This record gives sequence, structure tokens and C-alpha cells, in this order.
Amino acid sequence: MDLSLVQTHLDNFVDTWKGWNSVFTGLNGFLNLFLGGDAAPIKGLSSTWEAFKGLHSSK
Repeated sequence: MDLSLVQTHLDNFVDTWKGWNSVFTGLNGFLNLFLGGDAAPIKGLSSTWEAFKGLHSSK
């Protein structure tokens, strides 16, 4: 196997994971703004979720 081909595959692997990192970072930021930030339009949902997590973990 040619070493340049191995290097290409490794570069593609790194680029793919950097891309997925950007996707998850953006999704996390969006959900934090939408559900938990100061300007969140659904404030009650965030507090309801926290209460549910508290009940679920107290088993």
C-alpha cells in the first residue's frame, strides 16, 4: 500500500471528525440558547426537564 494513500486516509479521518465536532458544537450551542439561555423562548421546558432528571436519578 502506498504511504501517500495512507496519509490521505488519515487526513480524511481527521477532517471528518473536525466536521462532526463543528456540527455537535453548533447543535449544543443552539439547544443551550433555545432551552437554557437567557433569551430562551421555552423557559418552562428547561426547568421541567431538570425536575424530571431529579426524579429519575433519585430511584
